[in-house]
Amino acid sequence: METTGAVKDLSDTIVKGANGEVEKARAIYEWICDNTYRNPKTKGCGTGDVNFMIETKTYNGKCADLNALFTALARSQGIPARYVYGIRVAESKLG
Repeated sequence: METTGAVKDLSDTIVKGANGEVEKARAIYEWICDNTYRNPKTKGCGTGDVNFMIETKTYNGKCADLNALFTALARSQGIPARYVYGIRVAESKLG
């Protein structure tokens, strides 16, 4: 996963003025919430190609894409981050 170049440049902009890992992680989280969206037309879970997303300013996709973007931005700031996925094993009351 790339954590330099365009990824680092974007993350530096996002966390400007934040101090410490918690504030930086919160700033990245808020940026993700404000600037990305789930795209139902994305096939599968997405590709997780963070470089493509940043270079084209295409901040959408599905779980792999948005998860990878947060993880790369956090790692580029020295914040330990990893992907975490879950699988539903019981019926959902919400469908």
